[in-house]
Amino acid sequence: MNSLTEENYLKALYHLVNENDEVSVNDLSRQLNIKMPSVNSMMKKFADKNWVIYETYKPIKVTELGRKEAAIVVRK
Repeated sequence: MNSLTEENYLKALYHLVNENDEVSVNDLSRQLNIKMPSVNSMMKKFADKNWVIYETYKPIKVTELGRKEAAIVVRK
């Protein structure tokens, strides 16, 4: 079970992901109206769950598992 905050991040990732399965931290921050350090922190947690591949100063790559998780949240 995901927290409400995690679900909000997943929804934003779902809507922002491009054809390369990448999202910039800056775009995600703007979409959610949340400061970038908070986004970075959550992306580290998502990386631990294998939902994204997160490296500092690089776009966030959404994994197949992350896409599935985001799709489940959006369908709710």
